[in-house]
Amino acid sequence: MRKLLSAIIFATSLQVAIAQETAPQRQITPEKRIEMRLERLKTELSLTEEQLPKVKELLTQQDALRDLKPEERSAGFREIQTKMDALLTPEQKEKQKTLQEERRKKMMERREKMQKESVKEEKVSEPAKPNEH
Repeated sequence: MRKLLSAIIFATSLQVAIAQETAPQRQITPEKRIEMRLERLKTELSLTEEQLPKVKELLTQQDALRDLKPEERSAGFREIQTKMDALLTPEQKEKQKTLQEERRKKMMERREKMQKESVKEEKVSEPAKPNEH
């Protein structure tokens, strides 16, 4: 009986330890998220030193929209994109458009894949219906 109890306690403590290790360490701060996006845009669009502070300000404004209702957020995103277009050169705008299309395509592919996997899981988890005779 003691061995069984010891084994149960050990297994439970092991599960807790594993859960703590696999839990996310922390959320990314808004400032870090903005810096990461700015660095990505700097690389992808070859932003100039003159453009960087202006783009950072737009990214900060865009990040602030996260807490708004979808309709307000959408209008805000459009406004910020208009301002961003005014900052970028024609080549940068074209590159940004291409990158957005690629990301949208990848997102749609992931979404379709997840939907297919979800349908497969539903079929597998459905109980077999008894034959009615």
